[in-house]
Amino acid sequence: MTSEPTLELQPPIPRVKFLGRSWYKRGVAYWLKRIRFTILFVAIAVFPVMIVAAFFSVVAHDAKSWIRVALLLAGVIVVCWSLAAGFRSVSRSIQEENTLLTEGLIPSAAASAQRTGIGGGLGLGVAAYGGSALAGGILMIGQLFVVGWLIAIAVKTFRRFTGPEEIRAVVAAREWYRQHPEVPNERRPKQFRQ
Repeated sequence: MTSEPTLELQPPIPRVKFLGRSWYKRGVAYWLKRIRFTILFVAIAVFPVMIVAAFFSVVAHDAKSWIRVALLLAGVIVVCWSLAAGFRSVSRSIQEENTLLTEGLIPSAAASAQRTGIGGGLGLGVAAYGGSALAGGILMIGQLFVVGWLIAIAVKTFRRFTGPEEIRAVVAAREWYRQHPEVPNERRPKQFRQ
């Protein structure tokens, strides 16, 4: 009595942060999670946009003539810088993701830069929560610097993949299917068909 080897029809499916294992088939559950993810980032971006709009509204109506012009000009410059820096960061992230898709590698510089920014924001947040009026004012003015980054991240959620973790999982599954050509095409999820 010998048992015939069974054909393994799918690769190991790791859990991806925010998506679970839904990334593999990209069905309704996957797209609902992606929509929720996008709505979350859009909602997060709305608050700083409202603060920036309020800043410009107050300056435009309440400041004196030359002060108004100087503050509006400074605000526009800072918001434009924020948008440029945010979209430049997203562009680099997209390049890293494309590198990961083609070569399976991803640079680690982006992760260290992200940790630095989180640390700075955490310090200001704790100071503002502790009751420091100066830190609270800095946080409000800081929205001018943050708004572009948040808008860029919200736009990035419309990309094909949510980030490096999902890409690594897809690349690993593609490689598994490449090594197992005996798995029929109709038994594979659409994104892994040949």
